Amino acid sequence: MKSLTKKFFSSISNNINIILAIFSFSILSILIVYCLTASPIADVWYYFNRYHLARNHGIVQGFFIYIKDSFEHTGRFFQWIIIFFGFLLFKINAIKIIPILLLITLFVSISWLLYQLKLFKNNKLSIFSVSCILTISSILMLPSSFDSLLWLDASVSYLGSLACFILIINFIFLMIHKKIPLHYQIAIFLFVILSQSLIETVSIYIIAWLFLISSFLFITKRKKHLLTLLKFLISSIIGFLLVYFSYGSIKRRETSPELNLKWIFFDSFSSFSRMILEWKYVLLFIPIIVLAGFILTNTKKINLSSKQLLLIALSIFMSATYPVFILNNIVQDYVPHRIMSLPIFATVISSFIIGISLQKSKLLKFKNNYKIFSVLLIIIVIISTPYIINNMRLRIEKTSLREHLLKVRDIDIKKQKNNGLDTYIIRELPNNLISNAEDMIYSPNSNKLHWTVTSYLEFNGINSNLDVNKIRVLKGNYDF
Repeated sequence: MKSLTKKFFSSISNNINIILAIFSFSILSILIVYCLTASPIADVWYYFNRYHLARNHGIVQGFFIYIKDSFEHTGRFFQWIIIFFGFLLFKINAIKIIPILLLITLFVSISWLLYQLKLFKNNKLSIFSVSCILTISSILMLPSSFDSLLWLDASVSYLGSLACFILIINFIFLMIHKKIPLHYQIAIFLFVILSQSLIETVSIYIIAWLFLISSFLFITKRKKHLLTLLKFLISSIIGFLLVYFSYGSIKRRETSPELNLKWIFFDSFSSFSRMILEWKYVLLFIPIIVLAGFILTNTKKINLSSKQLLLIALSIFMSATYPVFILNNIVQDYVPHRIMSLPIFATVISSFIIGISLQKSKLLKFKNNYKIFSVLLIIIVIISTPYIINNMRLRIEKTSLREHLLKVRDIDIKKQKNNGLDTYIIRELPNNLISNAEDMIYSPNSNKLHWTVTSYLEFNGINSNLDVNKIRVLKGNYDF
């Protein structure tokens, strides 16, 4: 019996990478299927209409018209660039393809960073499995995966900025350890400038970290890499200022709520805690991430102590949670779910570093208990897999149903148009997932149609300047 148990434990520990790779890649594949069920909502019709108008002037001129619109609308010109080329290449199906490309970019950027850090003994397979785990955790632990992944403009801004942040870290490592030709350096710094125009909160976060690290290098007289960090810092500041002083950004600040210190500094705590409560079962990812860092990492190549690693994990977590909510609460009177992309990723990375710290501390006697912890990790994976798959199945069913009903609504609105009816009847189609995305905002007592309604009408070739009395929006009552 003992020999059988020993063989079982050995088999698990020897194949831990393969098991984790199969588990994480399977969930990542389901996430890609989830992306394929995306359907237009909220701003998507507006962005597509603006693209369609600009595209009528040709690709080159249309591109510059679209970028001009971005400066006048939000100032987030890189977001608009990605959306423009998404619509150019994939038409309205960009709402499905771009989230997939963002997922792949996040996975690749994490893989590249882990490769550069050289943290694993079994390098390639460990990098693949850990990168998959970190990627799927960063999505599934979000309070609203719909807003951060399937809502086109929100996913480009928040998930895109996260992927760009990791790419910037990769570029810093690359320029520190290798001699990069000048033209490649210029391309990298142009990318850094562009990436800061995705979302301001992440841009400020990047600038703050680059400033702190640069200051540390300067104070400790470690000037070898200081110039490289300063180049990235200056590029980031330039990108942020381009957004900050754009016409659209200035107009948005004019409508910002008055400063409320209680809302900005104290309610930020409750905002984060409320969203943590929405994690529910996906907290199972935390022990998976911690154990992956504990089991798979080669700590011989890490020159930091266990306490230093814990301090780094705590710094990442604290800097990407409370300050991010403060920044949000300065300019908005509500906390959107999509803002959690950076805090959740910081939580994921902090958990992974804690795992490395535990191995480094030698408190858990890693060498003696490696097989036991490997089996424990597999048990947690086995327990969590049915919950994850079932939850993803429910999400896919809801988004697929909305996609189907949207096609029915489009056919219906075109029939109404062809029949020349005086009044158009549109049924609202909420996504019925945790989300801030609005399908239709309609008030029968208003003297003007909301832009979500006019954008949808324009998308279907109907005059968006119709009298408010000629439109009726019925609240959706479908059983999702």
